[in-house]
Amino acid sequence: MSGRLAESRDAIERAIAIARQNRFADLLWAAARALRPTVRSALVPDKLALEALEDASNLASDDQTSLRIRVLAQLACIPPYSLSTEQSHELSERAVTLARQSGNAGDLTHALISRLHVLSGPDHLESVLAVTDEVLRLDPNSAVEVEIARYCAYVHRGDMPAADAALERFGRVVRDLRRAEGVYHHERLSALRLLHAGEFDRADTRFHELFVQARRLRLPYDGIHAMMHAAALAFERHGLEAISDAMWRSELAWASAIPSFQAHWVRFLMECRRRDEARQAFEAIARDGFASLTKDVGYLNSLAHLSLAAVWLQDHVRARTLYELLRPYPHHNTPNGFNYYIGSVSFFLGHLAKFLGQTRDAIRHYEDAAVMNLRLGMVPQWARTQAALGDLLADSTRPADRQRAASLLAEAGETARRLEMAPLAAEVARTESRLAPGAAVSELPTARARG
Repeated sequence: MSGRLAESRDAIERAIAIARQNRFADLLWAAARALRPTVRSALVPDKLALEALEDASNLASDDQTSLRIRVLAQLACIPPYSLSTEQSHELSERAVTLARQSGNAGDLTHALISRLHVLSGPDHLESVLAVTDEVLRLDPNSAVEVEIARYCAYVHRGDMPAADAALERFGRVVRDLRRAEGVYHHERLSALRLLHAGEFDRADTRFHELFVQARRLRLPYDGIHAMMHAAALAFERHGLEAISDAMWRSELAWASAIPSFQAHWVRFLMECRRRDEARQAFEAIARDGFASLTKDVGYLNSLAHLSLAAVWLQDHVRARTLYELLRPYPHHNTPNGFNYYIGSVSFFLGHLAKFLGQTRDAIRHYEDAAVMNLRLGMVPQWARTQAALGDLLADSTRPADRQRAASLLAEAGETARRLEMAPLAAEVARTESRLAPGAAVSELPTARARG
């Protein structure tokens, strides 16, 4: 539907009305499928598609097994069902069970693809890869959906060589099929890799070319991607105060009910130093122990943002909760649904551990994060990790720790200046001032005690 979205939706809405009037469950499903052709839109609400699918589910008879499978699969990947791990799992699992019983390869392919959303979280990355293998055996024409799911899984577990290979395969498939929208997404993901590597000028040039391409294709989400790139670049180079919250909200108003977006909003308010608003938004998502966060691809990303907010808000109770939620995943990366990521979970564990007074753990986490972020090719986040560890060691009374802090800070500062990361450069300068003669220091655990 790219290019003529409004006209297409009007036509589909008329078709849905006719199908509903005549109780054509199969046409209701087909209309919803046209509105939502990919599992990658699983978190995007669509009232028209949802109501068509629910009506199709109610109208489908017991002997319409294929239709019931496809309706269940589609319901698993649309809000509100997709925002509940339990509901999405139950619906997609029912679809797979029915499809295996029926023996229809096409139905099983649809059902298995619907599993990719609920399996996208950090606990099921191997399952994602197993499902994509089976899908590809059943239907080689599903390679577009398969390779992008594999790319996300590899990024999530920090295996960048495998992620690069999946991205290359994805690009080759969409070019062979001459799918212009797929080519756009391949090039966007490639540009994101430049951004994460700290090649900001090259990434910015590439994204501006992509914005022109998106307008030419009349893609409905070009404004969202433009805003997200502007925010990511502003954060690294100038600070998010330069980004208008009106622009942020106008492009992402549709996402306001999604818990992962709410976590990003808390971080935005924090970066803009809007403490009262940040606290209110943080409380809204924290009151149930963060249970509302869907354990999907953006789960660790959301917890990471909220961890920084908990420390900034001086909330020890929530910081402890977040530490326990993140602790099983120290060697995972932190992607969100748009494929932006903020590096090793260990960095955020270090931040929480430092705040909670667990100095030995904080040092270990920061050291692990530095290694992983360098392996991920995330030079900006590696520098940020060096600065954080330097900040921690700068308070030590031991000359060896303070000497190490100075070295870490020098590296971080040089990188920040080279990449023109003004906020990080200023942060490093403030920490270096604490290493000056006469600055106050505090006792840290000995090297032996760190273990």
